[in-house]
Amino acid sequence: MIRESARITLSNTYSGGAIMVEINSDIWLNVKDLPHEIWKDIENFENLYKISNYGRVKSLRKQVKILKARIDKKGYNHYAIRKDNKIYEKKAHRLVAQAFIPNPENKPQVNHLDGNKLNNYYKNLEWCTNGENQIHSYVLNPNRRNIFKCNNPRKKIQ
Repeated sequence: MIRESARITLSNTYSGGAIMVEINSDIWLNVKDLPHEIWKDIENFENLYKISNYGRVKSLRKQVKILKARIDKKGYNHYAIRKDNKIYEKKAHRLVAQAFIPNPENKPQVNHLDGNKLNNYYKNLEWCTNGENQIHSYVLNPNRRNIFKCNNPRKKIQ
């Protein structure tokens, strides 16, 4: 089942505290900036959409507004953005990482440092390899099925 809203805590290192924001709440959807929020153009969607360092997406089409985030079956925020009459589904954490986090080693995945898939604050994200991402996931939740032995529970391990 897809959750329509979730409460997240966003770290705010500038003030030394944290702010509580409910995704898709009036505060989330308000065009006013959150404390210390920075906006950058979304790659390939310049002058149409901007992403913030908190993971909010602002539409610059017709009228300026904050888009509602959707939460997919795996628990990630994503947005439907349009260009040339086509709709593109973009995950918030990847948009934030592309805009705010350098990737000199060209790593393919984005990891949530605190394990909370809804916390897309740029300081909570890092570029990683698939292996690094799996190890991090296992360290945060050692009770999950042992991903290092076998991904297929029916396959015999030799």
